[in-house]
Amino acid sequence: MCKRKNHCHAILVGSYLPISIMQGLHKMYCDEDISSIVAQKALINGLRENNVKISVFSVIAAHSRGLIKKIDCKINDIEYHAIIVKKIFYFDKLIKLFYYTPKIMRLIPNVNGANILLFVHGVTSGGCRTAGILKALFYKIKVVLYILDVPEFMNLAGDTGLRQLLKKIDRYIINKYIYNFDKYIVVSEYINSRLHIDLQKSILIEGMYDDEPIVVGGDERNSLLKKRIMYAGTLRDERSIKTIIDAFLQANIHDVIFDIYGFATPKFSQDLILISQQHPNIQYHGFCKNRGELLKKEMNADLLLMLRDPCLEYTKYSFPSKLFEFMASGTPVLVSKLDGINDEYYNYLFVVENFNASEIANCLNRIFKMPHNELKAFGEKAQEFIKQHKTAKVQVKKILDFVVGDDEIA
Repeated sequence: MCKRKNHCHAILVGSYLPISIMQGLHKMYCDEDISSIVAQKALINGLRENNVKISVFSVIAAHSRGLIKKIDCKINDIEYHAIIVKKIFYFDKLIKLFYYTPKIMRLIPNVNGANILLFVHGVTSGGCRTAGILKALFYKIKVVLYILDVPEFMNLAGDTGLRQLLKKIDRYIINKYIYNFDKYIVVSEYINSRLHIDLQKSILIEGMYDDEPIVVGGDERNSLLKKRIMYAGTLRDERSIKTIIDAFLQANIHDVIFDIYGFATPKFSQDLILISQQHPNIQYHGFCKNRGELLKKEMNADLLLMLRDPCLEYTKYSFPSKLFEFMASGTPVLVSKLDGINDEYYNYLFVVENFNASEIANCLNRIFKMPHNELKAFGEKAQEFIKQHKTAKVQVKKILDFVVGDDEIA
């Protein structure tokens, strides 16, 4: 096993650079979906912990004065090659179509005596086209698509004119190359049928917990006068967030503070600020850029909320990656019952069977009537499950076993 892994060279096509590089350039990721960045970092760390050599190729959209900045560097024996582009309408997608291929073509001939694994992170036109071209040129490499969601949920109906045309072209390129991959990693079993993926080529890896140490500060739990519920994540689904807020108000638990963290549109941010002003025990904090600080808040909360409306179709074809982080914190988590979450997780979670304010309020009341030691033990049980069975090292080992196989030792 060790021999096989040591003979692998993984090439990751995505949109990741270490945050230290981005901060050193005084730039931040434009994509508010930090979960994508966390997922790519976990995959990289998992490969490294399995003794796989890694090269990362990225195109990153960021707030920048310059149009393009090239980055080539090496950190902890990992090679990073990236272009940071100014956030302009579809500019990063256009660059992705042409950047990856020539760079990787120059690398492959220099990789001797190794199984080359090309991982494309996410269903993108640039990534899929790159894999298709490179597979045709270097037939011995393994090309692997890591599917985190399905492109059908790109909203064509909500756009008009040039944006709609570009989305159609983007999807055409994806469709042309998506079936040229050797293997597929899916986060939900429903993705296979939706995208017509061959089950023999697919493995279910719902995600992974990156247990690389992060400085999060000390435990502030004893210094807090009130118990705290915390929601941290995307605030794009405004209707669901309002349902959760209504549920908290219906629960009428005056000795509990409800903290809300996440990126919201300017209009919805104003709505949340107004709600906070009307109800002092609801506190909206906006988007937290300091991951260590956010993890500390999660550890010091009494309950974390991972609530999404199961009627929204996208929840069937994705896995809430934030769940790994929440469960690893040791704080109990309340979730809604989603098709995209494997049954094994529900043994370690509080579950809302029906997504409505009344049902959520009842759950909140039941949870906060439980003795503190029972709540603590429940959260610790979930933490142990994640840290033993869902770490990046463990999950990536499954991927390597599936993608390479013992009969393909170099």
